[in-house]
Amino acid sequence: VKKKEEEALIMLLKERALRRCGASQRTYYECVKGRLISVAWACREDANSMNACLSEHTTDVALSDLKRRWV
Repeated sequence: VKKKEEEALIMLLKERALRRCGASQRTYYECVKGRLISVAWACREDANSMNACLSEHTTDVALSDLKRRWV
């Protein structure tokens, strides 16, 4: 896979992950609204949940699978 194609597939993978993790993102963003410093402890669980979801959908395995389907 060429470098440009791989970059495009990575962008696609990230977009898909963001769509699949929409619920956890919304929960985190609702927690963050109106906060400044307290975000660090008040929204930690929501942030961890969102990051776990995003990490689950942006693994090397997921990228390899996407490459296999597109190439």
